[in-house]
Amino acid sequence: MIKDTVICREVFNLLTKLSSGWRRAQKDKGIIVHDGTCAQLLEKYKVNRLLNLIWTVDILQQNSEYVQVMKVWDIVTRSDIPKLAKRLDIIIGSYTVDKMNRCKHKCIERGTFVPIRWPVDLSSCLEADPVEFLSKPLSSLGLTDKTETPSSKSGETAKAVKPLTQGLSTPQSRSKSRANQGRSSKLQVWRPCIPYD
Repeated sequence: MIKDTVICREVFNLLTKLSSGWRRAQKDKGIIVHDGTCAQLLEKYKVNRLLNLIWTVDILQQNSEYVQVMKVWDIVTRSDIPKLAKRLDIIIGSYTVDKMNRCKHKCIERGTFVPIRWPVDLSSCLEADPVEFLSKPLSSLGLTDKTETPSSKSGETAKAVKPLTQGLSTPQSRSKSRANQGRSSKLQVWRPCIPYD
């Protein structure tokens, strides 16, 4: 446990920025040299000169949905990262392929990363293409006139969506409307969580 108030404030400020959807540019991210399973998910952000915040995207079930959350694993010095990574290999190695894919999926909305939700029971979704449905972010109910544009990175989607008010109602648009019922139109924030040992 960190008792230094200055470090606690630095950690809090970093978590606040991350939970709002901010991410460092790829070139500014610290590289974790590790060949294990966890290397696919681990993120390392410097808290200060000595300490690094180690976190991953994880999936939690909330009622009838799966939702992406930030899972903070530890705050460690650079020399302690390999030991932590080996421990996390055991945990993350137990994830199913589906869970890993959901953890790796990224959505960028208005320049920030947003968490994605999926229904637990996909059979209740009337979408023709379940893969397309899984890639839709929470913010897909926006009220802009712009169209979707895929970003260049694999698994990432930049969304600017069509307006909700369309003149015609087709069976396909009605099924999409039912599938999207109850989803929030606000830009969502990340929920940090800390695992207990």
